[in-house]
Amino acid sequence: MIPSILSKSINERFRSLGIESGGINDFTGVAGGCINDTGIIHFDQRNYFVKWNSRKRFPEMFKKEAKALEMLGEACPLKIPKPIFYGDEADYSYLVMEWIESRGRVEHYWETLGQGLAELHRTKSERFGFEEDNFIGSLEQSNTWNTNWLEFFFENRVRIPLEMAIDGGIMDPSDLKYLERLKDEIGNLFPEGEKPALIHGDLWGGNIMSDSLGAPCIIDPAIYFANREIEIAFTTLFGRFGEDFYSAYNESFPMELGFEKRIELYNLYPLLVHANLFGGGYVNSCRQILKRYS
Repeated sequence: MIPSILSKSINERFRSLGIESGGINDFTGVAGGCINDTGIIHFDQRNYFVKWNSRKRFPEMFKKEAKALEMLGEACPLKIPKPIFYGDEADYSYLVMEWIESRGRVEHYWETLGQGLAELHRTKSERFGFEEDNFIGSLEQSNTWNTNWLEFFFENRVRIPLEMAIDGGIMDPSDLKYLERLKDEIGNLFPEGEKPALIHGDLWGGNIMSDSLGAPCIIDPAIYFANREIEIAFTTLFGRFGEDFYSAYNESFPMELGFEKRIELYNLYPLLVHANLFGGGYVNSCRQILKRYS
């Protein structure tokens, strides 16, 4: 159940914005989130999705998520939930957004997703990173600007989460010896020339859904500007997307030669994230990739 202090705060925000004049009629909890508490708030004519968590543990998480959703909504033709407002109340932070009723996927679901993601990746920057750090899951994601993709990937997507895992006792200090050799060994694997692309940043099967028409919708972003290959690699990690997705993406925005050789290396980042969050077999997966590429 949503805490009463949050329900009161959300009602007041709705009234002040002139969106809903009455109060919340009902609340339905929604399962599936492993980080935040979530549910649907019901008004007379409309429903909204709400998520909340500790404001001390995850400062500005929902402010950053709202910004990410707005940016994706502007840059991507796919359905993106619209943020309504975010706020802090007592010990909580919360985000209210559009509620999307999901139905079965339409026939060309995967093709539409591939084409839409290719369009998103045409939004470019002059630097890799983002204007602020944000979150991937419950882990802070470092987005310090860099004009060099190899350096950004190595420092922000490998070194930081690896050292975090070592400091947390999840991985061993001896794993640093692989890190020291990694940068020199992988330099010739990375493509050059493409400008940084805006990516969703956490694109796996759990963060895609179908909207009320059965078309693809993407949720829970961890955006930054990157080489777009890291996004496509991520879609192969926890069960590949439908093959029509890859065909449609490549037809719209062909991948660079040698991408297949880089997939496992790119996926070192989400595996390091999972090692920090869950430990277990993810640690061995990270170590094996470090050994292989170094």
